[in-house]
Amino acid sequence: MWGGRRTKLKSAAIGVLCGCLGGALALEGYWNRMCPTNPRVFEETKQILAANANFLAVSPEGAAYRERCWSSDGTGLFVGRNDPGIGVWEQDSDFSVVMVEGEKVSDAFSDMKVALSKFYERAVTEGLVDGPVKFRTHDDRWLMQVMGPKGGHGDFWFWEPRTHPKYPGGIVFNPDSDFATNLVPEGGQGHLRKWCVYATVQKSTI
Repeated sequence: MWGGRRTKLKSAAIGVLCGCLGGALALEGYWNRMCPTNPRVFEETKQILAANANFLAVSPEGAAYRERCWSSDGTGLFVGRNDPGIGVWEQDSDFSVVMVEGEKVSDAFSDMKVALSKFYERAVTEGLVDGPVKFRTHDDRWLMQVMGPKGGHGDFWFWEPRTHPKYPGGIVFNPDSDFATNLVPEGGQGHLRKWCVYATVQKSTI
């Protein structure tokens, strides 16, 4: 009787230890590869923020977006506070771009990828970022991400200009539901166009 119980207790203890070890390894992996408070990841996130700001503000490759972009979310908060960087709690940087009237999201992705690829080739050569980056698109969210080799990244959100009977100036729309304001229309996020503060992206010296 006692022997069977001890066996069960040992098995349970081993199971708990294995679970703890697995959780510890998972946390270690997250810390090393993704956690924004990891100094290595955070430094790369700041590099990508600075590069993306330079792309929009001063680079010839980003000239087509200069008059229809703004810093958004946490990045916009720090710009509004006249802070030169982002907080360590920020997992990325965010910039928004209004698409051209009638432009398809797939075409917007393609054009942005070409422009960013040319810019980042030069950015790596000039030492703005430590290594080559990759570009990841999320069709359902109208989102393009610049992914660094160390786990840092920066976001570009695409917004579609739309007319609306209640708002003569029109709105801009993004279908992502994570930040839904339930303004107009439902099923995504809509902002009045007059709310968009363009030209808030300045050359970054981070």
